[in-house]
Amino acid sequence: MRDRGSSHVRWGWAPEWIFALFAILGGAILIALIPPLAGGNEQLNFQRVAGIVSGEPLVAPVALPGGIAGLLEITNRRFPEGAKPPYHYSRADFERVASLDLGGDRPRRVQPSPIAVLHPVSYLPQVVAVAIGERAGLKPLVLFYVGRVTGLIAAILLTFGAIRVAPAYKFSFAAVALLPPVLFSRSTLDADQLTNGLAFLFLGLVFREMAANGPVRPARIAAMALVAFIVAQAKSAYLLLPLLAFAIPAKRFATLHARMRACALIALPRILATAAWMVLIKLTYFDAARIGPGRA
Repeated sequence: MRDRGSSHVRWGWAPEWIFALFAILGGAILIALIPPLAGGNEQLNFQRVAGIVSGEPLVAPVALPGGIAGLLEITNRRFPEGAKPPYHYSRADFERVASLDLGGDRPRRVQPSPIAVLHPVSYLPQVVAVAIGERAGLKPLVLFYVGRVTGLIAAILLTFGAIRVAPAYKFSFAAVALLPPVLFSRSTLDADQLTNGLAFLFLGLVFREMAANGPVRPARIAAMALVAFIVAQAKSAYLLLPLLAFAIPAKRFATLHARMRACALIALPRILATAAWMVLIKLTYFDAARIGPGRA
């Protein structure tokens, strides 16, 4: 077995497909085992997704469907801040949350939580899926699982693409993507489902250009710029990740000016956009947010 750029291994499985197999199996097991809204900050993340679907992308109170507000209220009581794992529902608790209807005609006003500072793009796959589910009248618990599974699928696809484009050490890349913390994060409804997948993809794209020869293609610069822009908006902690573009060898650019222009295209727009979002949040957070889980 070789851990280089070639996808041809002795027993015929490419690293990205091995990753996909174990990521799907591990994700399915964790989704089945982790109680709903009990994985990390799933209560706050699901509230954030539901708030964006209801039309509030900033830190502000939002009217959620009554059933979703009720689900959040129940789980906030069941898993209060500071509670220790393992988390679990009693049979009566689970039957109660499973029986909640959407209650779109009975909206309840919910206060924002500290996690509302995360950019809406962090939840793009989950928001689209939950919005479609709400239109179909799905129950809140089903909507939650729709968001959890959609985020898992998006993360697997992005990481699959990252391993596929990586020029070498694909098995090492796959192994990192299957570490328990990454596997767990990918299987719970969280902003990190999309963010980590995008970060892996950006690294794969940059590594490909670091190892390639000849001039960098404009289409590849555009791909790195797009992924870098989204990942920097998804998590401000990744603000400086696009600066890895400066690791692409200078010989791959016709002139120093061409190199600086390409790196600026990859790095500057997302840095400026992230800074603008942080300023916007600073202007709204302390007026609207309340410390602790948002409650109806």
